[in-house]
Amino acid sequence: MKVDGVDQTITHVDQERGEIEPAYLFVVVLPASSLNIEMV
Repeated sequence: MKVDGVDQTITHVDQERGEIEPAYLFVVVLPASSLNIEMV
């Protein structure tokens, strides 16, 4: 499992209340291959 997140927030607008709220971006990826790709 590969996990990554960012320190800065993005904005989310609540459509019902009309408020702007901070939101954090969080990504999780489950690799499905046993092959390693080498970045050059």
